Amino acid sequence: MCIKEKAQQDQEVWQINICDEKVLLKRLENGKTVESYRPTDKAKAIQDIISILRGLDPMRDYSSAQNDKNVPQPFQMSVSQAAKIGKNLNKVVSCAIRVTAGVDQPSAKYSDEHNASIKQKREAFEQTDIFKKAVQIGTLAEEALSLIQPTELL
Repeated sequence: MCIKEKAQQDQEVWQINICDEKVLLKRLENGKTVESYRPTDKAKAIQDIISILRGLDPMRDYSSAQNDKNVPQPFQMSVSQAAKIGKNLNKVVSCAIRVTAGVDQPSAKYSDEHNASIKQKREAFEQTDIFKKAVQIGTLAEEALSLIQPTELL
């Protein structure tokens, strides 16, 4: 069965070819194939179509996504989603840094007595839950940020 409809220039067009038990997905621009994905079985094709409907790309390689429950499975997100998450994580890291740096640091421009007072306040602040949580949040945000950075182009 084939349903043809004239696509607008800015619309994303996908072609689904079904041959026996295999399914092949193609992305078209101006009627020409610009991307073709590997043939898969129908179950994996359904997952790919759901990804497309959510604005994501189909999986390119299922070999790395084994069904082992103890191994973290890869997931896909659009570049704009990754950028938004990255921007928000950078804000979290910046806020955590501002909280942890919120108490003055000793400086050569202050007297020894003033620096001793600053140091005492700083040490007391570093023992508070707010400081400890800010450090922990900053560390987790930096770790999460490193996980969404693209390591290779697919």
